[in-house]
Amino acid sequence: MEVSITVVSDEPALDLDDLRGWLDGERDLRGRVTAVPAPPPEGVLGPVVDVLLVALGPAGAVTGLVAVLVTWVRRRPHPNVTVEVTRPDGGTLKVSGTDLDGLDGELIARYMDRAAAILNGEGAPAVADPGEPPALPGSKDAPGGAGRAPRTGGGTGGGGRASRARSGPGAQGR
Repeated sequence: MEVSITVVSDEPALDLDDLRGWLDGERDLRGRVTAVPAPPPEGVLGPVVDVLLVALGPAGAVTGLVAVLVTWVRRRPHPNVTVEVTRPDGGTLKVSGTDLDGLDGELIARYMDRAAAILNGEGAPAVADPGEPPALPGSKDAPGGAGRAPRTGGGTGGGGRASRARSGPGAQGR
């Protein structure tokens, strides 16, 4: 299965390039990431990457992809960045910094499990309001807990300006 990845942020081309470095650093994804350039905007020399394609083969590739996406989004200096992953059937998973902001380790793990299940086509929770992520069982939004699940379809991101320093695997501070 091949998925396409876009980034919604103030500077999506720069963020997508940074994300590509992170994806290439994941063992299960090495050699499976392709940058798809868009025609350059007027006044810009050379093409600009606006989509990444990731070939997901072995089961570990989906888990590795989700782990990289969640970690990358959480390490952005501002939570207003969203990564949109689209499956071949058109289903979309959105990993948003605002959804992940403030979640503890246990809830992040549950979020990642649910995101992997969505990418594997194991169903997606219904979303009443496209701008709101569906609640995980036991979350603060459902009776008895605290947390959020990845979005599927709907809603848009945007907002904060991310640092342009290289922050992929092997960068200081990781």
